[in-house]
Amino acid sequence: MWEEAMLSGERRVRILHKFKGELDGRLSSIEAGLHELEEQPASRKSVDLVMRESHTIKGAARMLSLPYINAIAEKMENLFELLHSQGHDFQTNMAKPCRAALDQMAKLINAAVLQEPQERFSNEVQNLCKEFDKVLLGERSSQTDTPPPFAMPATQSSSAELEAVTGPLDLEALTPTPLSEKNRSPVKILIVEDSALQREMIRQAVAARGYEVITADSGLAGIASAFEERPDLIVCDVVMPEISGYHLCRFIKNEKGLDDIPTVLMTSSAVSKQDRFWGMKSGAAAYITKSQDMTPLLQVVQLLLSKRGVRPAKRRSRADTARENINSTLNYLFDKLLFETTLSNEVRGMGERVYARVELLAEFARLIDSLVEFVALGISIFGRVTTETTVHCRRRLGPAGLQAIERALAARPNPASDTDAKVLFVPEELYDPSHLELDEPRCFSFDLVAQGELIGLVTLVSVDNPIDEGTQGNIRLAVREFSAVLRTHVYYEETRRLSISDGLTGLFNHRHFVTQVEAEFGRFLRYGSVFSLVMMDLDGFKQINDFHGHQAGDTLLRGVSKVMQRCVRNVDLLARYGGDEFVCLLPETGEDGANVVGERIRGAIAGFAAQTVGGLALKVTASVGVCTVSPQCSQFSDVIGAADRALYLSKEAGRNRVTIFRFESDDAHRPVTG
Repeated sequence: MWEEAMLSGERRVRILHKFKGELDGRLSSIEAGLHELEEQPASRKSVDLVMRESHTIKGAARMLSLPYINAIAEKMENLFELLHSQGHDFQTNMAKPCRAALDQMAKLINAAVLQEPQERFSNEVQNLCKEFDKVLLGERSSQTDTPPPFAMPATQSSSAELEAVTGPLDLEALTPTPLSEKNRSPVKILIVEDSALQREMIRQAVAARGYEVITADSGLAGIASAFEERPDLIVCDVVMPEISGYHLCRFIKNEKGLDDIPTVLMTSSAVSKQDRFWGMKSGAAAYITKSQDMTPLLQVVQLLLSKRGVRPAKRRSRADTARENINSTLNYLFDKLLFETTLSNEVRGMGERVYARVELLAEFARLIDSLVEFVALGISIFGRVTTETTVHCRRRLGPAGLQAIERALAARPNPASDTDAKVLFVPEELYDPSHLELDEPRCFSFDLVAQGELIGLVTLVSVDNPIDEGTQGNIRLAVREFSAVLRTHVYYEETRRLSISDGLTGLFNHRHFVTQVEAEFGRFLRYGSVFSLVMMDLDGFKQINDFHGHQAGDTLLRGVSKVMQRCVRNVDLLARYGGDEFVCLLPETGEDGANVVGERIRGAIAGFAAQTVGGLALKVTASVGVCTVSPQCSQFSDVIGAADRALYLSKEAGRNRVTIFRFESDDAHRPVTG
């Protein structure tokens, strides 16, 4: 936004006025962001807003040679960057310096526009920056030492790079103040470095700040020291013999009693994205590049210790440490990670291998069966209207086991549906209503959650064996991975359903019907499989639309569609052909069977009355045409055309009747009904 150039004279005055106009708006935005943060926990959006506005003000002030505004904006940016990267909530003690900063920047820009000297604000700015430093460094009381004179933060050395694993840390505002003798802390810091030279350099730099330093020359020695000394912070090299810094960090984070110790990882090369990824996954608090300049390391050490606070640590004796089988623990940890990775990959692979929902649920049940013994496994999928539960049994299931699954569902209602409709699919061969369990079934439920949304429930029924915490953890991992796979399948099924369905009636649409007739005609040519079509058109529907309106007409179409669905089999394909015209594909059905279906549909429509919102009862009849495929048909469209012709013959004969078209006679047989 602001180009870097030397500004002077009238041009600088013009830009100052423009900057003042923009600054007023930006300060108002920051004030609004502060208000939101005081009303609720620090949301990422509000923190980003304040940090972004502060960064823009800082850049413009630097270009315009306004060092005091630049310094204040930088302090505010650092504070909110810390909140952003470390996930802290906005505290009350942070609001005071922030609002003081807004007032101070407003006074400074007014003085700059009036060409008044900025130096008269030096003491105010210095005190304000000290207030920010107290918040940044976690100080809760006024320091007794004489503060250093105010100065612009020095530019960070290009030879060192410091990155917090969860986000960048701007260390320009975190330059540590040397600790006086009075403020020296008996904090223990463990340094794990296989290079003797680098280990000694780091030790001297850290010890000079008044910290108690412990050193170790390998990862295993570092773990032993962590058990024995219980340090307040660990500084660890990444590349070491035996085990790496990543492994050490992961070990510390998985060991009860050590998991709260922050770990700083060091590398001799530039920090790559892969390094940062592994550092984050291992649980590191920060990641830095090694340098002869120890300032970045000391800065992050001071920052992490100020966040952690002083905690009394119970040290473990050397006898206790000797009893620790570190190699055994490491092997267990690595085996656990390998098992979890294998399990995750196995579940994710289901989405690539399996495409039908029934097969997907069955394969997941087989996977759970390989992890734990169970009597039954219920997989519930929450739909918009109903909750469908498929029960997989490993032995006979009685009413008690089924009731356990139903109770679990009742305790975890479907958030997507206002109704309590439930559908249970239970294998008949394994469900025995007379079977009595000797013991009360134990029920374990696991939420299926995808993208923060509850999409289902996995309910495991066990009688003989309790499920230990470790196995439950493995099941949770499998369920978590399966949630994403299942969500993808549900989206796929929903997208496919919408692409082949009519939006008004919910029946199949014209395109899908034509595709299926073409496929059925291909089977007829190859195997001689007979099929028939029944085509229906509502009599007098246009008059209902014109007289009562399109909404009444839509209500009638939806009602007639449901009536027709009750007249056909599950294997039949009922579609809306267009407007008020419908068609039904009847596989493996000859002329007589098709005529029966046509008469059934005609009679059902004639006896139906659709109730509108206004209380009207709308009635219609239907003209029906029937046609059965014949060897005389050269293409599938011949069958559709013949059924359509039979329908119009029914119209001409007086409506509310069924007409059969026969290819053999090259004529139509028209039985009159109704």
